[in-house]
Amino acid sequence: MDKKIKQQAKELGGLISGLPEYEEFLEALEEYESDKEAQNKLSHVREIENQLQIAHEKGESHEEHIELHEELEEKQEELSELDVVQNYYDKSEKLEEKLTEINECISERLKISYAHSAAV
Repeated sequence: MDKKIKQQAKELGGLISGLPEYEEFLEALEEYESDKEAQNKLSHVREIENQLQIAHEKGESHEEHIELHEELEEKQEELSELDVVQNYYDKSEKLEEKLTEINECISERLKISYAHSAAV
């Protein structure tokens, strides 16, 4: 990679890390990761996901899959209802919107849609 482009990319990263949306996202992430209730619920969700994977690999009955899926949906809903999780999702979405806006500015300058061409 060209040194000048690499340096400017690092500068852009530095500018992005100073955005309020980025700082708010990091705060929300830290709150989410340090919230014991959220982490306990997340662990339970992951445990059920692992059980589903194992059940699928073993070829267990369809009824077993349905029960695990229902339990997984219930636990995911419980997790997503927590204020700390909702705040994390909200801040994550706001950061993603800002990053999309930045990407659109770059793509406009290049006269292409990077996201579109990357998906091809």
